[in-house]
Amino acid sequence: MIYFNFGLHDLKHVDPVTQKPSKKAKDPLMTDLKDYEANLNQIVSKLKATGATLIFATTTPVPEKSTPLRDPEMPPKYNAVAVKVMKEQKVKVDDIYNFVFPQSEKIQETNNVHYTTDGYKIIGERVAATISNYIE
Repeated sequence: MIYFNFGLHDLKHVDPVTQKPSKKAKDPLMTDLKDYEANLNQIVSKLKATGATLIFATTTPVPEKSTPLRDPEMPPKYNAVAVKVMKEQKVKVDDIYNFVFPQSEKIQETNNVHYTTDGYKIIGERVAATISNYIE
């Protein structure tokens, strides 16, 4: 089984010259939605070749003020693309975004995409429960 996710780094803003993380909204995203879709299709094709059961985890919420800059409205857009790809590729999806979102203020670090110790435990328990549903 392979449980995987891509997204949080794709949707951060980067300096167009240095390609380093940026705090400027005018700077481009690391990966636009079109390239994100193409990348996911390539990744899934390679992962399918392993014969493993695949489960994709949606990208988690982004707080209003995060460094490097990420727009809180972007994860749902990236997740919509990812869910489309996974549906087309017949890959299971664990909707971590909608699991985390209602409790993100409680379990996410302030102005950060990372989580508190308890937050990681809560998310880890969710991931373990999802994986256990597919273990024979």
